[in-house]
Amino acid sequence: MCGERDGTIELRYARLVLCEECFKKYFVERVRKTVDEYKMFKPSERVAVAVSGGKDSVALLHSLKMAYPDLDIHVIHIDLGIDEYSEEARKVTEEVSKLVNVPLHIFSLKEEKGYTIKDFIGTKYGRRICGTCGIIKRYYMSYLAKKIGADVLATGHLLDDVVEVMITLFVDGKFGDLITQKPVLEPDFPNQVRKVKPLVKIYEWETRLYVDLNNLPRLTRSCPLRIGARSIRRKEIIMRFEEQEPAFMRRLYRVFTKKLIPILEKSVEKPRLQPCKICGGPSLTGICSKCAREVYLKDKKHLDIKIG
Repeated sequence: MCGERDGTIELRYARLVLCEECFKKYFVERVRKTVDEYKMFKPSERVAVAVSGGKDSVALLHSLKMAYPDLDIHVIHIDLGIDEYSEEARKVTEEVSKLVNVPLHIFSLKEEKGYTIKDFIGTKYGRRICGTCGIIKRYYMSYLAKKIGADVLATGHLLDDVVEVMITLFVDGKFGDLITQKPVLEPDFPNQVRKVKPLVKIYEWETRLYVDLNNLPRLTRSCPLRIGARSIRRKEIIMRFEEQEPAFMRRLYRVFTKKLIPILEKSVEKPRLQPCKICGGPSLTGICSKCAREVYLKDKKHLDIKIG
């Protein structure tokens, strides 16, 4: 692209070979095009970027800042209280927020609510602790984004992530949930923020390379509770298809978002949400999934949990 340096990075899906500097620019430009294509946010809006400390969220924050230097970006971080893993995650988030010069807001489960994700170990929710962690993280990311006055919540979901979830939901017949995998999810309940996925067309290996080429801090530990997660195995299977057929994931994502989801939006009835009796958030049964887990944990382990 520059005509000055040798190409060393092959993008088989795009039939391109780029030098390191051009790859970094190409990455940022693709993020910008994705944001503009789906009209994820306006220049005047405040964007909360969820940063876990992992390579994906670090790449998201840095590339958004490069693409939109004048955008009102705030970082939000959920401290899950998982020993050294969470300590390093918090430190990395503090470093990268300072590096790109944006405000940081931290929500500590232990300090704010009186429990950590580890407290679910040994309970009925411990068998699928990643799912429980996801429910709690999603709730408090939205909560914190709203608290700081953000209009939009940006997360680091990648092409690999979304395709894996879409295939799983399709196979399980959960067609209504497929709709929630769109790149832009408008709030369907009061006091919620718009959720966007600016990295939805980026591969996982690209975020790793982008972070390394820019010498950005990132987590070196894997979550100790995630060992054996089914999503990891499913991603490995999908990646084998990608290796044999470059752009397989991109084509599959396009079919889901451009053809299948529009059909589902017309034919699948939306769930009737009601306010959670405890926190006021969206719920299907009167008590939301997050509060149900907190109530269970309080009763099971007799912790001094602040529920609500």
